[in-house]
Amino acid sequence: MIEMLERYIAIDTSYPSYDYDAAIALFIRQARAAGLNSSRITLSSGLPALVITLAGSDSSLPALALNHHMDVVAASHRDGWVNDPFTATIREGALIGRGAQDMKSVGVIHFAALCAFKKQHGTPQRTIHLIMVPHEEMGGFQGTACLLNHALFKDLRVGYVVDEGMPSGDKSCLYVVTAQRAPLHVRITARGTTAHAACLSAHNPVHELIEVVRTLAEKHRAQQAQAATNDPGLLYSYNVTSFTAGSEHTTNVIPAQASAIIDIRIPPETDFESVTNELSALCASYVGVTYEIIAQGITGLPIITQQNPLYQAIAQAAQQHGLATQPHYFQTSSDARFYLQRAITAIGFTPFTGMPNPHGVNESVSLEDLERGKEIMLTLLELFCKK
Repeated sequence: MIEMLERYIAIDTSYPSYDYDAAIALFIRQARAAGLNSSRITLSSGLPALVITLAGSDSSLPALALNHHMDVVAASHRDGWVNDPFTATIREGALIGRGAQDMKSVGVIHFAALCAFKKQHGTPQRTIHLIMVPHEEMGGFQGTACLLNHALFKDLRVGYVVDEGMPSGDKSCLYVVTAQRAPLHVRITARGTTAHAACLSAHNPVHELIEVVRTLAEKHRAQQAQAATNDPGLLYSYNVTSFTAGSEHTTNVIPAQASAIIDIRIPPETDFESVTNELSALCASYVGVTYEIIAQGITGLPIITQQNPLYQAIAQAAQQHGLATQPHYFQTSSDARFYLQRAITAIGFTPFTGMPNPHGVNESVSLEDLERGKEIMLTLLELFCKK
């Protein structure tokens, strides 16, 4: 399992490389060796996905899908990594490399648990699919969204999905993601008239934009203050990710335009309209300021309850390995939202107790978490899929 993860991390699937073919080839070879069927699917986006299947004996039972995304965010040794981020490094009982948490390690333990189940139990009652998808880090619209629209997806009969979660940072507990915030990315633009910077009466669009952004920053800080006593997954966030105006080479010219991109995250069971109405009113209070939606996720998705049979199986599996479970609302969004939109139960579950550091420098997972994570996933398959 460790060797497979090392090979997986060594395949650069970050933007713009996306060597999905090599990643899929790795899993196809391993699936063939384990006697598992695999199907490579070309999505309408042109990107590939892979489905590895252990067929069940009862076709009336909705299948369980273990879903993970192949792509990772970019990383460079120059950023302070202890080694090349695409060369897995083991130090002090932990494996370090891009994807060690998000989410190549999870894909590998899914596969290891599936192989162990087949070896120990043979045919399950409920069909189990391992699904590998592209493009999640860029929104999933060319990945899982396309997969669910593919003609072959219906044949998989997926009723339950285990997708990515978050390490808990608590040695006694695992997070179970039951809901997630929805992204709303907007570009706010302020327009004025180019003028000499010495002109006192000029309409400076940068100043207008700063006022709008300041208002949103104040909203963000107010939500940060509430995070001390509330689940962050139930709060809003307004993060400025880009601010563009003028040119550094012309310091005495007021630009005609300035713009900022804001990443807004909206709590579950909240719609976009309340946020866009506020944005419209805010922009209208300044001269020449407008906004446009760049991208938006899915709102109004259900919150998975602890009475859900998949949640109960996850909790029981964790308990058998000495760990409690805690419902967790994702601050970000994942591919689970596409399944939830189709009324398919989708739960985020990363069975690691280490400190969360997805996308971070020296992203890592302990060898203990990897081994125990595989055993927890195997127990889950036994509880939920065994004949």
